Amino acid sequence: MIKAYLLDANERDIKHLAQLLGLIGGISVIGKSTHPFDVIKSVGLLQPDVLFLDVQLPGMQGLIVAEQVREQYPAVQIVVVTESKNYALWAFDQQMVDYVLKPFDQVRLKQAMQRLRARLSIKGS
Repeated sequence: MIKAYLLDANERDIKHLAQLLGLIGGISVIGKSTHPFDVIKSVGLLQPDVLFLDVQLPGMQGLIVAEQVREQYPAVQIVVVTESKNYALWAFDQQMVDYVLKPFDQVRLKQAMQRLRARLSIKGS
């Protein structure tokens, strides 16, 4: 079972993402937040396999959150979830698992999960 932490500025998007991930199966949402300042501590305590990260956050850019998570917890994979295509090149350069645009689509999330599972199996071998 893959453990996931969800960080998004919009509580409705968090609920929808959690619901879709539940339908896909094989993933357990172990933490959620709308506040970027909670994430670093929560990731350390909960040790998720993946962080679903909205890069458009209030008070702290998601890019900074991603850098901090990568620096402190390099084993945690990151899937970017956002309404904007503007950060796609950055996500590619940073070797994020995937880049999923809102509104969420179950087929697209399944593809992201396949990439995540492949990456986790490579890192685990």
